[in-house]
Amino acid sequence: MRRLLKITSCSFLVLCLLPAPMGATRDAGTTQIVFPNGEIRYRDWMLPLNVQAQAVVKNFGDSTASFPVQLRIDAALVETSQVTDLLPQESALVQFPVTLPETGTHSIACSTALLGDVQPANDWIAASFETFESRLDVGPFPSCTVQVGDPFVFIFSVRNYGTRAEGAMLLLTISRLADSTVVYQSAESVFVLPTQSALVTFDPWADSVGVYKCLLRIGRMPPPLLDTLSCFITVVGSGVSERCSPVPEREGLTTFGANPITDNVRVQVCLPEDQVLRLSICDASGRCVADLARGAARHGAHVYSWPATRFPPGVYFVRLETANYSEARKLILTE
Repeated sequence: MRRLLKITSCSFLVLCLLPAPMGATRDAGTTQIVFPNGEIRYRDWMLPLNVQAQAVVKNFGDSTASFPVQLRIDAALVETSQVTDLLPQESALVQFPVTLPETGTHSIACSTALLGDVQPANDWIAASFETFESRLDVGPFPSCTVQVGDPFVFIFSVRNYGTRAEGAMLLLTISRLADSTVVYQSAESVFVLPTQSALVTFDPWADSVGVYKCLLRIGRMPPPLLDTLSCFITVVGSGVSERCSPVPEREGLTTFGANPITDNVRVQVCLPEDQVLRLSICDASGRCVADLARGAARHGAHVYSWPATRFPPGVYFVRLETANYSEARKLILTE
C-alpha cells in the first residue's frame, strides 16, 4: 500500500532522532526511482526542466518510523525530504522539486537515513536517465465548418526533424463549446524515424449542429506534454451550402510574413476539393528537407508552419503538389 505524502524540503529533522521502542527492528529503504528514469524529452519552451522527482520508500521495520530521504543527481545532493510516521511494512511516494539537467545521460540515486537502521544495504537505489530535445513537429490543425451527418476524419502529419527515432502518443479530445461536454476522445501512437514523416488517422467523428473545440495533446507524462494544438469545428445544418470555410475556386499557395525570413514561416494552402497533396520545403539543389503535409486533405484553406529557425541560412522553396496542380514559392532564410 502506497501513501502519497506531502513533502517539504528540509534538513535532518529531530523526528529521526526519537528513540525506537525497546526490541523494535528499525529498517527503512528505497525500493524504486519512479521519475526521472529512462528517456526524458523536452522542447525549448519547457526549459528549465522544473519537475517533481519521485521515489518509493518503505518501512521494513516493525515500528512506526520517521526519516529523511536524499536525492542525488550526478552524485551531487539535490534535495532532502522528510518522511513522517510511516507505519511498519508501508510504502510512501516521496516527491522532490528538482531542475533536471539538459541534454545528456545522468545518474540518479535515492537513499534513506533512518537512525539505527539494521539493514543499510537496502537504503540506496540508483538508476540513470537521458534528457534530449524532441524534434517532433505535428500539423496542421485548422478550424473549419462541416455539414451535420458528414463524418469528419482527422489526419495529422508528424515529422521528425531530429537524428534519433521518436515515438509519441496523440490524444484527441472534442468537447461541445456550449457546455464543455466531451463528445469524442481517442488516442493513437506514432513512431517516426529520423528525418521522416508519418500520418496519424483518427476514427471518423460526427455530431449534432453546434460549435466544438478540438484539443490535440502530444507526448507522454511525465514530464509535461511536448505540445498542445487546438481548433474549432462548426457543424451546420444540411440545408447550409457552405461545407468547409472558405472553399476556394482553385488551388493556391500563400506565404505569410517578410521575405527574406528570419523566423518560422506560415504557409496557407487552398484546395477546391478533397484531394491528396504534398507540401514540402526544398533547398536550392531541389532536395526535399522537410514535409509540412503529405496525404489526404479536405477542401478549404489550411495553414501549415515551417520551423525555419531549425535550418541553416540559404535559399529554399516551398512546393505544393496535387494530382493536377503544382506551385513553388522562393524563400530566403537569413540569420
